[in-house]
Amino acid sequence: TLFRSGILAALDLRPAPDSVLVLTDGFTPYPAHRFKTPVIFGIFDPTGSARRKPPNPPWEEDTVVVIDC
Repeated sequence: TLFRSGILAALDLRPAPDSVLVLTDGFTPYPAHRFKTPVIFGIFDPTGSARRKPPNPPWEEDTVVVIDC
């Protein structure tokens, strides 16, 4: 899934959001740049560390939350 278009749609909302939360498995291209509005990636990890981990976004790790399920 390409979530970049979803992020842009959320940022076009009025009133503008304070932040955008993206829930994903993480195995998709990330946006190439940060946005003015904070974007947080919640990455579902159903099997813990047993599987290959997705790459972090191209900016800082503090924008990623791993969700064990």
